[in-house]
This record gives sequence, structure tokens and C-alpha cells, in this order.
Amino acid sequence: MFALVLGFLTVGATTTQDSAEAANGSDFNAGNIISDAEFYNSGAMSANEIQAFLNAKVPNCRSGYVCLKDYSQATASQGAKSEGCAAYQGSASESAATIVYKVGIACGINPQALLVLLEKEQALIRDAWPTARQYRSATGYGCPDTADCDANFYGFFNQVYNAAYQFKKYQANPGSRGYVAGRWNTIQWNPNAGCGSSNVYIENQATAGLYVYTPYRPNDAALNNMYGTGDGCSSYGNRNFWAIFTDWFGDTHGGSSIVRDTSSGGLFLIAGTVKYPIPTMDVYNALANLGSYRDVPASYLTGYSTGQVASELVRNPLTGEIALVQGNSRHRFSTCNQVGDWGFDCSKAIDLMPGQWGKLPGGGDVSAFVVQPGTSTVYYLNAATRFPVDEWAGVLRLNGGASPWVGTIRNSAAERFPVGRVLATPATAIKSGSSSDVFYVDGWGSRIRIPSMAVLAEFGLNSIRTVSDNVVNGYPRAGADLTVVVNCNGTEGLVNGGVFSPLSSNGTGIPVTPLTGPTCAALGGGATIASAAFVITPGSPEVFLLTGGAARPVWGWSDVLRLNNGSAPVISSLTADTVRGLPQPGGVVAPYSLVKSNQDATVWVTDGLDRKLRLDSFGTSDALGLASWRVVSDRLINAYATTGATLSRVVSCAGTTYIGLGGTLYSVSGSNPHGLPVAALGDGCGVLNRSGAAPLERVFLKSSDSAVVYYLVNGQRRTVRTWADLVAANGGSGPQVFTVNGSEISTLPDGGAL
Repeated sequence: MFALVLGFLTVGATTTQDSAEAANGSDFNAGNIISDAEFYNSGAMSANEIQAFLNAKVPNCRSGYVCLKDYSQATASQGAKSEGCAAYQGSASESAATIVYKVGIACGINPQALLVLLEKEQALIRDAWPTARQYRSATGYGCPDTADCDANFYGFFNQVYNAAYQFKKYQANPGSRGYVAGRWNTIQWNPNAGCGSSNVYIENQATAGLYVYTPYRPNDAALNNMYGTGDGCSSYGNRNFWAIFTDWFGDTHGGSSIVRDTSSGGLFLIAGTVKYPIPTMDVYNALANLGSYRDVPASYLTGYSTGQVASELVRNPLTGEIALVQGNSRHRFSTCNQVGDWGFDCSKAIDLMPGQWGKLPGGGDVSAFVVQPGTSTVYYLNAATRFPVDEWAGVLRLNGGASPWVGTIRNSAAERFPVGRVLATPATAIKSGSSSDVFYVDGWGSRIRIPSMAVLAEFGLNSIRTVSDNVVNGYPRAGADLTVVVNCNGTEGLVNGGVFSPLSSNGTGIPVTPLTGPTCAALGGGATIASAAFVITPGSPEVFLLTGGAARPVWGWSDVLRLNNGSAPVISSLTADTVRGLPQPGGVVAPYSLVKSNQDATVWVTDGLDRKLRLDSFGTSDALGLASWRVVSDRLINAYATTGATLSRVVSCAGTTYIGLGGTLYSVSGSNPHGLPVAALGDGCGVLNRSGAAPLERVFLKSSDSAVVYYLVNGQRRTVRTWADLVAANGGSGPQVFTVNGSEISTLPDGGAL
């Protein structure tokens, strides 16, 4: 055992008695009825103070009766007891006040607790006409619930002394009793077992002793009627002890959990049934909220087992939470590995009782940020290294934007971690004095070159910090430059004006820059871009589509809507410099638009966003459901690659062959003898109107302004003259005949009658 020895050093004053006030049942704590500091405070009152107290309670005794203030008797000497009572020198005549005082001093029991016990058991303190029976069984010692009192312990002195001695025996051998501090205990509500029981975590030895002495817990009915009766399952002994003490002497939880052995000067923390030696003033000061030390004799400490040496590491045995006590508050550790980083061991944490735990206000959780004693440099503990952080803004960014609790770590613990490079603030721009290159700080792990001031502005930055070469070079350089499309926590998004807008489907084609959590946390949250990414520049109505790594101006608003699946899109704003910094191969229209130049009669069909097919006739576009043509700029037309192919009314889309009939695409079977050329379409063909009907084996069609039916076979339209011929051509059954635009029929080669 090693404890801090204080000798004559004065560290604060012992606690003073709180002012008394009426007890409120909601304040009753079944696990901590009275603190050890109060219950075992034998010096709480002098004999004269006790006498004055008794005089005040019964100023005038009824004639013919002896009240406690006037009571006296001969007392027998008692030898010292191994359990903790010192020798008691008897006398031919001692007043009740003297007996209470001397017994309290001899056995280390608060005389206030003995006075409360006398009132609780026999109402002797306030009785103006007490009986001999009240004196003979004054403290209820030797009086079981199921039988009369034991005559061997009759008499006021016997009752007071043996009750005090009994509490000392409880304290000296706590583990052998039915109720033990520092663990859960099953306690009945009432002597009637049928009333049931409850589980109580007893926090301290004094409370455990009260339950051994009176083994019942007051129920809600008893506590809700503090000065009356409850119900058939109520008990009142421990309620009344607490209520009387509170009414007369104030808070039962006063006093300190820290004691000093008057014989050795050693300091100890008392928690439950254990005393923990306090090794240094640093530990003592850290635990200051548990109270200034109070002096106790060595005999007081014998009833507590000796635990490990106390430290600033404490544990709540009810929840398992482990915390560091620093700055008069407790700070939760998240893992035992983190405890180890701080130079502690989870198994060495001191178990505090709930009441003690509550006296330590909860502060911020232990974080990855620390300082060392006497210094102001904040270090970031990561990967077995401590990294100096060059400014408080960097601490906030590395902590996700929130202010962390920064604790003071012992030098011996800190110095186990080698000092790493200096960390700049994530999501800021830095450069060294020896180079013009500007870098974006990504978290604590890398730097990304910023290719232009335009990109810098999109990340919400308007300044560049010049730092030492060591700071810049301490960060590994990313392999690619920073772009306006980034990946944050697995989601890709567009960055503009310091805001991250998630891309549900990234079709921008702009290289993606992966960023770490602290950097992403510095970006604001923008609206989700559900489909294509459209941008504008300040002061201009022109809308650009980001695709293929380029910025392409969209020809018209109708194209914007069609490119966004028919609805108005989210349009982001990029600086003009950012847009100019992207390739601009030419404009864009919605897929499968018909366009032509003023300089040429050729009509083109845009297949997706990057290629075009020649249109051979408007019958073909009518068959496929394509809109009327528009005149656009040569630059827009030239932005689409020419495939050399001509659009046909029979197309291949996503691996399936379709024929266009009246603006709808119908799938055809492999045996269909239509005989027309097949045009292969790109991936964007899904926007065309496709039927889900079964594949067509044969195609029969007619014009909306004529009753003539044609059979499409071998690349020609064949006239079907009779119903019988039609049924025969369809293999013996009546066919489906599609009604189409006249242009669709007239542009098919005429093969004559069937």
C-alpha cells in the first residue's frame, strides 16, 4: 500500500453541516441513504451541543416523567474491540447526552446518527413522557421483527453502545453480511415476503449497515407520504432514519469521500467497501470534486479492504464507462486502446459509486487531440504518432468541424509517440516560399495540386497560406490535380462555391478527386443532382451540360428538359473561369434530335451526346417518333462525330432489333422477313418510345387516310388485295395491322401486289 502522506500540510477544510430542511421523498436514494462521511463522523457534535439539542427538542417534560434531556445512569466500562470501538470508561452517573457523545467517539459513529436512531426506534428525542420500555429498548438493538427484544441488551447505555458497536462490526466485516456495498442487493419492501423485493446497488458501507440493521426498503407509497403511512407493503425504518436526519441535520450525503489517516498521514479514496491509496497531489487535486480530505483514525480504515493505487482513471461499475478525471470533470474514453494511449490500463480504473460518479460533471469525450503540461501546442494522436497542429482551425477541421475536448496528457505517455510532421488545416490552400505550386490540404494525409485559381474559388477559398517547405513536403503529393468533381465518403459530387452537391449518377466525365472525411466535412451540403449535371456562369443565361469531361452549351431549354428526363433540373453555378478551363467541343441537343445547318440540306439525327446519323427520309423519322428538324450552328453539328451510317426505321437498341411504326418501336423476331437495313443505335436509345409487346413475326401496315393494307417483306411494301390473301400471308390467322403516317408508307419501295 502506498498513499500520499500529508503530515501537517493543510489542504482545504473539512465539510460543514448543511442546513436542515424538510425531507422530500423524491430525494431518497435507496442505494445511498447516508454517506460514510456523515455516518462515521464521530466529531459532528460535542457533549454540550448534544445536550443543547435535547433541551431544545423537549423544553418541558411532563410531570412524573424523565425525558431524555434529564436522563442519566451508571455506565459500565467496555474494553477496546477489534472491530473498531475504542475502550469506553464507565462512570457512576452519565447523562444521556454524555453517553451518546462518548459512544460516538469510542466507536467512530456520528452522534447525530445515534440521536436519529433513538428517535426512529423509540421516539425518545421528542417524547415529553417516555416510558421505561422506550429506554430499555432505546435503539431497537436485539429486537427482531418476529419476537420480543432480548433482555440481555436492555437499558439505555446497553442499547446505544451495542447499536454503535454493531454498526462497527458491519463495517469491519462487510462481505459476511446480507447486504454489501459496491454490488447489487435484493431487498424486500416489507417483512411480508409476499410484497416482493427490488434490486438496489448499495453505494457505501453506511447504507449497507442500515439495511443489515433494518432490512427493508421504503416503497413509493411510503415515500409519497413522507410523514404518514403508505400501503400494506410499506416499511418505514430506513425512510424515517433518512427523513429525521434530513429534517434535523440537513443533507445526508455531506462529507468527503477522501480521508486522511491521522496516524500515518496517508490519503485514501473511499468507494464502497474499498479504500484506494492516493499517491500524489495531482491525483488528489483531480478528485477534488469528491471533497476535501477529512481526518479519520486508523481504526476507521480497517473496515475497508485496500484496493489498487488511485489515479485519474475512474469507472462507473453500473455502466462500465471508463473516464479520465481532469479539470474537475470526467471525460469518457471510447476504447481501452485509447486508455492505453494515455498511459493508463483499463483494468486499473477505480470503481466509483454512483453518487461519487455524479459529483464529477461529465465533460467532452477524450479525443485524439492533446497538449502536454506547460505547453500550448496541440497534438493530433494518430497511427502511433503525435502530429503538431499549426492552428486551432486545423484542430476543428480534423475533428469534423466540432470543437474537441483537448486534454493534458502526461509527458511520459506523450513521449512514447514520436513527433510527426506539422499538420496544416484541412480544406485550405498552402504553398511554400520556394515554389509557385499551390496545394489543397486533404485531411491529415495528402496534398493535392490546385491547377488554377478558378478551381481554388470553387472550393470556397480566397486565400493561400505560405508555410515552410517542411510543412508542404511533409504531405505526400496526390497523383492527380484537384478537380471540381470529388468523392466524399463513397459519394461522387460536384463542388462549386465551397458546396458539395451529390451526383446520383456521375456522367460528367471529369476526373474524380477522392477526399477524406475531415476535408469533406469542411464543404457545405448542396442539392442532390438527380440526373445530368447542368451549370451556368454568373450573369449569363447559357446552360452548360457537363459530359465527357467537357462543358457543352445546351441549344435550348427544351433540350435541357429532355436531357433531364422531362423535368427541370438542379442547375449549379460555376465561375466563368472554371467553365472556360474545361474543354468546349461544341453545343449539345437532346438525343435523337433532328438538326441541320444553314449551309447544308443534310438532316442529321443525334445518336446520344457524341455522334450523329444521316436521315434518309422523314418517313424514317416519323416511323421512329422523332420530332421535326431544327437549324443549328455548324459548330454544334460538328461536335457530333459522323458515323457514316444512315438512320433506318429498323434499329438495334440495347441488343434488341426494333421496327418503328407510327412513332413506336416494336421488337421483331429473328425470322421476321422485313428485309430492311438495321441501324445500330448508341447507349442512349432507351429514351425512344418502345413497346413491350411480343416480338413481331410479320409486319402489316396501312395509312391513316387509306384502307389499303401492305405487307412489309424483303425490303418492299406488297399490296394485299383480299382478306383471304391477308390471312394466308399471316400463316392462316388474322394479323395485327398498324396504322401509320402516309410518309412511312410512301418512302418504302413498292413491290406491287402480293
